[in-house]
Amino acid sequence: MEWAPSREKGSQYLLLSTKHDSTFAPSPPPPRAPTAARETPPAFERAPGPSCIQVWRFPTDAATGTTSTGPPNLQLALCHDWGYASCLKFHQAPRENADERDLGLLAAVFRDGNIRVIQVRLPEQTAEEEAGGATAFVKVTTPAYTLSLDATLCTTLTWLTPHSLIAGCSNGFLSAWDLTRHPSTPYLYTPVHQTYIAAIASCFPSFPTHVVTASLDGYCRITSLLDPYTDTVVNNRSRIAPTSICWVDAVSAAVSSEEGAWVKFYPLRRFFSATTVCKHSGVVNAVAGSAVHAFLVSGGSEGECAFSNPV
Repeated sequence: MEWAPSREKGSQYLLLSTKHDSTFAPSPPPPRAPTAARETPPAFERAPGPSCIQVWRFPTDAATGTTSTGPPNLQLALCHDWGYASCLKFHQAPRENADERDLGLLAAVFRDGNIRVIQVRLPEQTAEEEAGGATAFVKVTTPAYTLSLDATLCTTLTWLTPHSLIAGCSNGFLSAWDLTRHPSTPYLYTPVHQTYIAAIASCFPSFPTHVVTASLDGYCRITSLLDPYTDTVVNNRSRIAPTSICWVDAVSAAVSSEEGAWVKFYPLRRFFSATTVCKHSGVVNAVAGSAVHAFLVSGGSEGECAFSNPV
């Protein structure tokens, strides 16, 4: 899930990644003979297939800027054959005199193990069609950029600069690309974890050359891209691996989960230690912060959403 940025006024747009379910196919596939056990776990296999990224429109009141003028509607469906997108990240650089129908560049990690950068543009619709909730379906076959690695799968990503991004991989490596020079070849490929990297976040704007990562090896780590081999710090290992991490610039700290239920923040100056912010009744699935304040929001498997403030 990802909000479209740079929308100071007018309708707001939310993008959702959907997963194709074969049980709803018009004709179910024929039964297959039993096969041997998998040699490769599903998380480490490439799984292309039909899927969709939905663009939902939230209408706003021109006077107040609130979204109380009506329910949201599905305005655009981006269909593709790359497997469902497990991570969506919009290009966050400000744009001047931008076309209102151009939502910007969207980078996504797909289940075929590749990253694709797509120019998301809303369809041309009349005011009546837009107000009536008409949905446009677009088949995406040629993205602006395709970033891939032969030896591993990309699992998560974040933008570093307006023209470069970095991805975590299933083998515990980080891989970074510069889209303006050689988008087919990463300029950085280095190991930071022992296995699958579940989440990554940039320490922008205060520390733009640093990233924080969460891995299924149970560790969270902060790494300087200027010297990733020596300038890196790891925290205490969690028995339940963290699956989400974010950077809160207001307190210069990373926020992630520990032992499943605890939400903790790790200050930059003492990343090896942690301070508890809140606790969930279930396993923490997602955490998020803001670039303008210190408030945190976290969601758990028990269905609860918690707001907290480390300050």
